[in-house]
Amino acid sequence: MIGAGLGFGPLPVHVAERFVNRGKLWRLPPYENSLAIDIHLVHHKGTRLDRAEHAILDMFQRRISSIPLEQRSYDPAEME
Repeated sequence: MIGAGLGFGPLPVHVAERFVNRGKLWRLPPYENSLAIDIHLVHHKGTRLDRAEHAILDMFQRRISSIPLEQRSYDPAEME
């Protein structure tokens, strides 16, 4: 919804950066001392998924596990 221009919200700097560089998103203040924003993949394990839902959940889980935690986490020292 943010990308569609229907609102605004916090995004991790490393995620939004490429969109800002392309002029697709604009950063709002504060421009320094950004907050660390976590993104979580949440799903109900008891839910029956159709093939498409299962495929996208599997894709997200594989992508997350393929990136070391250090590369998808903020260094607290950098946030000060």
